[in-house]
Amino acid sequence: MIFLRPGYRFFRHFLFFVVPGLIAGTWMSRVAADDFASLGQQIQDQQSLVQSLQSRYDRVDYRLLEPLLGLARSQTRANRFDDAHDSLSQAVQVVRISNGLFSSSQYRVLEQSIENNIRRGAWEAVADQLDHLQWLYSSHFEGDTPDQVERLMWVSERYLQAATSDMENRQVEHLKSAIRLNSLAYRLLDEQQTAGLETRVRVAYSLVKKYHMEIQGIRHGGEVGFSIRSEGPNTGRVEERKRALRKRYVAGLHLLHDLREQVQQTGPDNVEALAMVDLGIADWELLFNKRKALEEYPRLYERLAAEGIETARLDALFAAPATLPQPELYLDLDEALADRDPAPGEPITLIQLSSNFPGIIGHAVPDPAIESGRRGRFLTTEAELSVDPFSSSSHWLNGTLRTNWGTGSNIRLTAAPEDLSLAKEVAQQLQEVHIRPVLVAGEMQESELKVRYLVRRNEAVREYSVLDSVQLSQREADLRTAVGGGGD
Repeated sequence: MIFLRPGYRFFRHFLFFVVPGLIAGTWMSRVAADDFASLGQQIQDQQSLVQSLQSRYDRVDYRLLEPLLGLARSQTRANRFDDAHDSLSQAVQVVRISNGLFSSSQYRVLEQSIENNIRRGAWEAVADQLDHLQWLYSSHFEGDTPDQVERLMWVSERYLQAATSDMENRQVEHLKSAIRLNSLAYRLLDEQQTAGLETRVRVAYSLVKKYHMEIQGIRHGGEVGFSIRSEGPNTGRVEERKRALRKRYVAGLHLLHDLREQVQQTGPDNVEALAMVDLGIADWELLFNKRKALEEYPRLYERLAAEGIETARLDALFAAPATLPQPELYLDLDEALADRDPAPGEPITLIQLSSNFPGIIGHAVPDPAIESGRRGRFLTTEAELSVDPFSSSSHWLNGTLRTNWGTGSNIRLTAAPEDLSLAKEVAQQLQEVHIRPVLVAGEMQESELKVRYLVRRNEAVREYSVLDSVQLSQREADLRTAVGGGGD
């Protein structure tokens, strides 16, 4: 699932998770604001320039590089992704023939080509290009360590995107590649020892979230869970399920404690940053259904209040339920408040990225194409759920009884799919989303959370309709029976 946040104009990061259909829709909305005639004329002019240079020099002359890249950008803006692909393929030839197969000058060209192929939905081509960049950035990189780290993270996030958008039989390999490159980027930061704390936090926390995605795939079971636990395609060895979950829990916890040590080294006065890392550790424990994590939130509140942090700021941080994992680990309380979940009482919007990874959410801006009425590409379910930090909830997931702390219960679908099996899947997905509880004056409180849940129609196989409130009342009893009492 992907979490849409109001009030922002640019994609925060690729997470956990940007849907290719959303990207294409965003670009379409930009074109709608442009003058199509002007854009078409611009493309014609750029094509004429490219043709003129080809006639004067050669098809692979280096002087064609920038005109080709500019032409491809215009073609992408006009949603002419296949034409942009042709322009970028020629640009790749130009830069490789001119500067060699390992030259750093090709990096931006290959990345632009990958972005365009994502918008084309050409995932097989994307996979081949990402595999090439993985090899190039890992083994034959030209540049300094900070640039290599950023390039590795760029490829890692695109692999993550492929893990929720490509064919199911390739999703796990994409996720493993994303983790492998993210891990390499973090090791390079360890070796460098000069990177700033913010960079280390960003790279480490991105890896923590990828471990969580593996964990949810294992919990989901089936072919995806089996493939994640497999130690190699030809080894015949598969990790035992509990051991696989434990290993990833420990790996994530180790990263968070490593960050805590680094914050401590900045000085004894950095109390707020240390507490924010501890908040991230408590969130991680809650994702593993650790009852003690819920007890840690009030202690963190009290500790910060004792250090002189204003109670108004603390109350604001815990005023509304927060879906986990959070998009970023902030070391500054005010930054966390500025980038918080919707205000109390406001609904959050979740998009299911893949049913193979239940409970996975990422954070992005609203897609203007959706907001402007192109929501027909998605099936929308609306729900309300209770958040009770004092008791657990249980439900069945793929034949396994799951008992969770810190998740929603008593799910009420206020607008539901007509298809009962899909409604059941939606409810099960919502029951896997972990939620940080509300605190008032440092005390945990029961609360309610409103959710809009979007399922891409290409995930759903069939075209589904949505029941209105009258029809919903007839279906609600059947649904509650199907999902085991709504998680109570």
